[in-house]
Amino acid sequence: NSKRSLADSIDEVAIFGGSNKVVSSQSFSGGDLVSVFGGNELDLRPAATIPSGANVEVVCVFGGAEIIVPEDWFVEVNVTSIFSGFKDERRSMGDPSASNRLVLTGVVVFGGGVLRN
Repeated sequence: NSKRSLADSIDEVAIFGGSNKVVSSQSFSGGDLVSVFGGNELDLRPAATIPSGANVEVVCVFGGAEIIVPEDWFVEVNVTSIFSGFKDERRSMGDPSASNRLVLTGVVVFGGGVLRN
């Protein structure tokens, strides 16, 4: 089951469990995605970012995160991996001049993350 959200920001925490969220906000500004011995899935395909772009901080400790973005979004990935990995598996990297922009920051420790579109 996915939770649907119209909120402009997220604050998802999954500890020893999981969370699936679909964001439909047309003014998405970002937020936090924390996974500790659990997993988060964040689907941003129905969303649009604020003009200055959105920032999502990803923290995974013995857990994982999957972030799904529209193909036309430009995404900058600045996630540090320690004994783990954060993969960018997008088919399309987006245009740097795109109106929807996302910056991913954070850390993945003994876990994993993936960015898809």
